[in-house]
This record gives sequence, C-alpha cells and structure tokens, in this order.
Amino acid sequence: MKNTLPLALLLLAIAACKRAPADPSAGVATPAAAIHGFYAWYDKFVQDTNRNISFTDESGAHLRLDPAKLDRYLQNLKASGFVSDEYIAAEKAYFRQCETFWQREEKGDVPTGMDYNRQFCAQDWDINFWTKSPVSIEPLDTNRVAATLTGTEGGTAKTHDFELKKEGGKWLIAKIACDFEFPQDYTGTYKSADTDCPMQLDITQATDGAYQYSIQTSKQKRAGKLEVSQSEGSTYFLFKGLLGASPKAEVEALFEDGTVRIQNSGNASNQYLRFEECDTKYIALAKQPAATSAAPATYANASRTAAAAPSVEKAETTEKSELKTAKSAAKTTAAEVPPPPSLPTVTVSRSGDITLAGKKTTLENLRKDLQNALLALAVIPDELRIKSIGEVGMGMRQEVQTLANEAVAGAKWARKKAAIATLNTPVSKKLGMATELTIKHFETNGSFALIDARPTQVGGAAIDYAQTAYKKEAQAGKFADRAIGLLKYEKGAWKVLIYTLGTDKASTNTWPKKFGAPKSLFAKL
Repeated sequence: MKNTLPLALLLLAIAACKRAPADPSAGVATPAAAIHGFYAWYDKFVQDTNRNISFTDESGAHLRLDPAKLDRYLQNLKASGFVSDEYIAAEKAYFRQCETFWQREEKGDVPTGMDYNRQFCAQDWDINFWTKSPVSIEPLDTNRVAATLTGTEGGTAKTHDFELKKEGGKWLIAKIACDFEFPQDYTGTYKSADTDCPMQLDITQATDGAYQYSIQTSKQKRAGKLEVSQSEGSTYFLFKGLLGASPKAEVEALFEDGTVRIQNSGNASNQYLRFEECDTKYIALAKQPAATSAAPATYANASRTAAAAPSVEKAETTEKSELKTAKSAAKTTAAEVPPPPSLPTVTVSRSGDITLAGKKTTLENLRKDLQNALLALAVIPDELRIKSIGEVGMGMRQEVQTLANEAVAGAKWARKKAAIATLNTPVSKKLGMATELTIKHFETNGSFALIDARPTQVGGAAIDYAQTAYKKEAQAGKFADRAIGLLKYEKGAWKVLIYTLGTDKASTNTWPKKFGAPKSLFAKL
C-alpha cells in the first residue's frame, strides 16, 4: 500500500494537468513577450469563428450592438491571458461609441469604426512585423510602460505604440494605439450658464448628413440649417436665417472643446450686436450630457418674457453709438471668435502702382507673391478680381488681372499636386513598391478633396498585383486597378481621411456623413 499511494497521486496529478486549460501567457515576464505572444495568439483567433464572433445586430433599421455577444467576444479576448481589464473596458466603450454613429448611417454602408481591424489598426497586415519586431521600452511608472514595435511591414519601415501594465507578475496590454478618430459629433443640446443671458441651442443631423439647429432665448425662437466649415484648424458654425440685431447679418460662432462660442458685440471700430436680449459681450453654450438633452428649455424673466417680447423679425432695432460691454471679466470666458482668413486684395492705381494685401509689389513679382499668399489659405478661390484705383488703362488692368488668374491657377495646381502625393504615400506603402497615381477624377469642395486614380509603377508601367500582398484577390479577379481617397486640408497640409484600394466602390453615403464632406463632392464618382 505504501508503494501504490505515491503512484496514485502521480496519476491524479497527470490527469488534472490534462484537464486544466493551458494559460498561453503563463511565461510572460517582459512587455516584448506579451506583445509578440498576443499577436501570435490573435492571428489564429481571427480565423476562429467559434470565438471571434460577430457582435452586431442587423435586425432593425440601423446596425446595433448585441450586448451579450459583445461581452462574449471580449471575454474570449481576455482569455488570451495577454490583455488587461483596462484594455477590455476601453474596447467596450469604443464599440458603444461606434453604435451612436450607426444610428445615423445606412445599414448597407461600412459602419463607423468597423472598416479596419482593431488589434492591427489596419485592413491587412504582415504578422511577422507584429510577432518578431524588436520592442523598445519607456517606463511610465513602477508598473506601467510605453512600448514601441519597430520593424518593416510590406517592405516599408513601420513603428507601432502600446502601453502595458504589470499585474500578478505578468505584463498585460493596456492600450494598442490607433490613429482612428471618431467623426466630430456636433449634435446635442447646448446651454448658457449665464443667468442674465439664458439660451439653449439644439443641433440635430438628418440621414443625409445635413445639420439643423433650433435656438431659444428669452425673446425669440428660431430654427434652420446649420452650416459647418473649417478654417485654419478651427470649426465655425453659420446659423442660416438667424439674423443679428444690428446689422441684420447671419450669426456665426466658433465651436471649440464642446462649446459654441458667440461674440455678441463688437467694439467702437466694428460695431455690431447679435442678441439684444443679452447684455454680455461673449456667449458660451456648453454641450449638455445626453441624459439632459431631451427636454426643451422654457425661459421666463420678470423683466422680459418670451410672451411680452416681439420677435427679431418684428422688433425695431435702435442704432447704438457704442455697443454694450461685458459685465465683468469673470464672465468673459471665451476668446473673441477669430475671423476666417481674408482673401489677399490686389489693387492697381492710375500711376501703375500695384499693391498686394496693402503692400507694394511689381508686375514681375506679383504672380509669385500672390500665389504664395493664396497657398496660405485653407481654401483657394476659383477666381480673384483685382481692384482699380482711379482711371486705370484697359491694358494695365488686363495685364494685372491675367497675372492674378495665373497665380490662382498655379496655387490650385500646387495644392492638387500635394493632395495626389499625400494619397500616393499610403497606396505605395500598401503595395510595397514606389508608385504614381494617374488621375481619373479630382474634385475639391471647400477644404475637402476627392481623388479617383489608377496606381502605376514610377514611370507609368502597369502594376502586377500578383506580386503584391493582394495576390489572391488579383488572381481571383477581385482586385480593381483603382484607388479612391477622401482628403482634407487643415493646418497647412493635406490629411487622408479614408481611402480604398482595389475596389470599384467607395462609401459615397457614409463618407460625407462620417467626415462632414459635401455630398456634391461625390456626384461624379
């Protein structure tokens, strides 16, 4: 009996080991091992339809999350042993935010946030980069580090950033950095905290992407179309049909950090008044939490009520020698709305003197100087008409106007060339070779550009897609010789918002809504 007991215990231990699931991260003692191990595991996980499940519900008018399936999907990710609870919570919050955008998208379009793989931050990948590239580490605190993969993918140098935290003696992934940014959501309710200037603004968005506003003050209620524009990195609102008290011009605002900022009055040299019911220089309307956004506000004031006050359309405004000033510096929480950059003005006088934006120039320098001035604008105009001072001869006016026209054309070409080069960069990277883009269609509208092009080798030779990462699609006849990209010009450079490669169809319904691009931009696509 003494000899059989140890043998029995050994057999029980072996059986228990066979039944216990293996922890794939049991030996993870370094951040590099955690990252490499996770992607080796995940590369197999994406092919496993039993665990990598779909967690969306398509039964309604719009795509929705299936909470139970989402939880099961995330639990399967957590079971890898390579990711932290912090990472799982962030993923859950991400998909919930995606769902808010899906409610304004057509079900057949590519849903916001779902057009790429979350773990690879891309639509395709080279697994060797993720499992074999060296990892550099930068400590953030005693149990947290920033990590960077550095290597090549598709023949192109690449880096990717992570954050990891140490729990129970193991390094776990807390964050996988992706460049994806949610489209700006302007919809919601905005309110003023100033009791002397009660105001509520409600912004909604139609299925075609157009914004509508409804604004209510102590004296008026107005509704109409809201135009959103970008200039030099700032976002501006124009309330169509909402006229200021003096002069009766449409009201403009600056949108910044979830707050709509309106400069209500000007100064002695630039007199105006937007809302005469507000005795304050600046109005700040802060976005309210969603739970409080449903009920419209009702404003009443002992000295001035909505019932007693005439509408702006009926009210008689009095010309003021000076506009009202801010009540106190403490209430002046918003900076003055910066005006959009103005077009450079070109004048020519009877004596032949030429000025550009108030500075003297010459015929020889006008084209170059004007082109540079136009390239500093977020949007280059289609034309720029010169101004004459006094009686200027027809020949002189025509010569200056011709130079101005050439400057506009030159600036537009330079901006177009830069846009093409910007889109060519990711296309070249995807195909793993130096490429050029032969343009089929190029369209601009405001700060947006749409490019439809055929990729070629440098020099114009056709690309053999069977020699690229798209070999299978090319051999199956499912890869189109086409790249379509939506770009935006901001902060002095083009940015690729989204693009497709190898498909004949772009999401012409989704892209305008997701990125705020005009639908007319896609009319010829």
